Amino acid sequence: EEEEEDKHIACGASGAARGGSGAGVSTAMVEIIERFLVCGAFEHTCSERALVMLGVRTVMNAVPTCSPCCSGKHLAVMTLGTEDSTPDGNIDYHQCCGRLAALHVKSMKTDEAHPQRVLVYCMSGRSRAPAIAVAYMMFSRKMSLKDAIGYVKDRYPAGHQGVKFKSEDLVALEKFDRELRANRTA
Repeated sequence: EEEEEDKHIACGASGAARGGSGAGVSTAMVEIIERFLVCGAFEHTCSERALVMLGVRTVMNAVPTCSPCCSGKHLAVMTLGTEDSTPDGNIDYHQCCGRLAALHVKSMKTDEAHPQRVLVYCMSGRSRAPAIAVAYMMFSRKMSLKDAIGYVKDRYPAGHQGVKFKSEDLVALEKFDRELRANRTA
């Protein structure tokens, strides 16, 4: 029963849905790329055991000022820090996408029963984490910014709080899109 409770917490069932006070996880994790990339919020890092049960093997923290709850005992934990930032303080999407690409190759070498998912999370799960997912879709699948945003938004289920990019994240994505397009034509 405890194992099932952990799975519900990581999957995003609210406290009210579990019969609790309503305090707890308010949004579900969202699988962006099957068996690989999952977006979530800080609260999803509360149960390392549940994440492992769901096939998450790496946690990528997009909030450098906040430490993840998981210990790293059974998960690889990465926090995007100053080395992953541009001079203007935004995420260096080239660096971040390079890390994700290496993890994606590793995940494709595993069998169906043992996925190697990466949970990318930010505080709310609505801006920085989905921005990283959008950047990775542009990088790995050569999508335009518009198409990548549409793809990521379409992965969110009905009733989910959804994606709400902060202006600085959207500006950084637009810059990344221009850089990728320039590199493809060069």
